Amino acid sequence: MRGINFQSLLKNWDLIIDKLCEEVSTHDVLQVATQHVKNMIPELKKKKIDSKKAEEAYKHLQAALKLLDPEG
Repeated sequence: MRGINFQSLLKNWDLIIDKLCEEVSTHDVLQVATQHVKNMIPELKKKKIDSKKAEEAYKHLQAALKLLDPEG
């Protein structure tokens, strides 16, 4: 089984997100991204890697989710 081609993923990010949003809501996509970043933070800390950027990304993702669904 081949791994993910990250260069291709980064080049086609807009198309990937558009396709995902056709299948599920924007809120759902952000929720998955938020959960991934949240799960990544303790792993980074365990490996003694600076997690400031991940923590900031998590805050921004939470803010975006709140804007999309203020009651959620």
